[in-house]
Amino acid sequence: MGDVMGYFAERGTLDAPGRIVERIAGSIDEAARDAALRGEPLVILAHSMGGNIVHDVLSAFRPDVRIDLLVTVGTQVGLFEELKLFASSDHKVPNAYRPKAAAPPNVGRWLNVLDRSDPLAFAAAPVFAGAEDVVFRTGAWWAHTGYLTSCDFHSRLARRVGQPT
Repeated sequence: MGDVMGYFAERGTLDAPGRIVERIAGSIDEAARDAALRGEPLVILAHSMGGNIVHDVLSAFRPDVRIDLLVTVGTQVGLFEELKLFASSDHKVPNAYRPKAAAPPNVGRWLNVLDRSDPLAFAAAPVFAGAEDVVFRTGAWWAHTGYLTSCDFHSRLARRVGQPT
């Protein structure tokens, strides 16, 4: 919880971003330049609070950077949007005309991976138009850290990423 409160307390504003936003935004900018130079797609994989920060940065601080694929894993993005914690959160959504928040428009495809046994992982598809939830059972006693250490996770993700959008 300290990481969550620390990030949101020190996120900064669009005019004066905080240290974490500047660092992540700078890394995204660098990755975008490298991908463009190589003619490769830009793919971001972010776990837990990292996924929340990446979503916040892409949706508010770097809406001009095109991401081909965003993979969030074990994140609270859906919950934090429902709580309206993101810089881009619209307090008027959901409503009768827009039942879901918009996914960042600069993201081509968004996969949100969650294990139903992970108490820190939340679905994004019920909250965001354009998000695709992928349920993955880690089989780990503490599912939150089980994704990235699972060989099966990586092979299944590679197959899923290879699917056409």
